[in-house]
Amino acid sequence: MNDPNQFAARYVAAWNEPDPNLRSKAIAEIFTDRARYHNVRTAYQGLDAIESAVKASHERWVRQGYIFRACGDAVSHHGGMRFTWDMMPAAGGEVTSIGTEFVVLGEDNRILYDYQFIDK
Repeated sequence: MNDPNQFAARYVAAWNEPDPNLRSKAIAEIFTDRARYHNVRTAYQGLDAIESAVKASHERWVRQGYIFRACGDAVSHHGGMRFTWDMMPAAGGEVTSIGTEFVVLGEDNRILYDYQFIDK
């Protein structure tokens, strides 16, 4: 992994992507076929399940006027990476949510495991 912050920016961009085809392509570029994504409520396995989770988040938040942003604090070593993101109104204003992702990357630098923690 050359630049963890670039990876985090690509990750967050996938969640913001309005075009379903481009969003699907972005997800496939950052997650392996057998990836697992875990949030506090549910675990998703495989690209189709992860794509449905991203789509649901997009419809709930981005379509309702919010945007996700990578915070520029990504760090990585030995195949693991941690970064934070925030969510705020796209038109500007206060941050309404903050989250931390801890991901485990495969040899191809795509996500094998993604653990999401909501900090705020």
